[in-house]
Amino acid sequence: MGQIKQVDFFIDNIPFDLKVTYFPKGFMENKRRARQLKIKEISDLKEGAKKFGIPFDKTRNENDLLIDLITAFTESSNQDIQDFYNNFVKIRKDIINETVEQPDELLRWLYEQQGSQRFDASNRLFLIVVDTILIL
Repeated sequence: MGQIKQVDFFIDNIPFDLKVTYFPKGFMENKRRARQLKIKEISDLKEGAKKFGIPFDKTRNENDLLIDLITAFTESSNQDIQDFYNNFVKIRKDIINETVEQPDELLRWLYEQQGSQRFDASNRLFLIVVDTILIL
């Protein structure tokens, strides 16, 4: 089967191309924009860190800084910091849950964002992975 281009498996003799990806940052940014939030989640966390005096290394790349800030927020015993972070997580989970309940917008986004070399009429099955515990 590996010899057939863009076919990973068949269901009832119908070929499917499996696409596995994390919940797309770009889609999350679109949903945050629609809610009139800061577009990037890292921006919210940096603003919260500044507000609560949580130090962070501004030279770190965004992915590493995101982990650093999540760690700082989750390890804090300050109730205001916990409330801020819990609200941040709630917003993210709300967006993810809404997308699970109504996936059409995400499916359209995934199709439109694919590279031109993959743009065709293949049957695609998208498997979207999201870590709702660490929220990356």
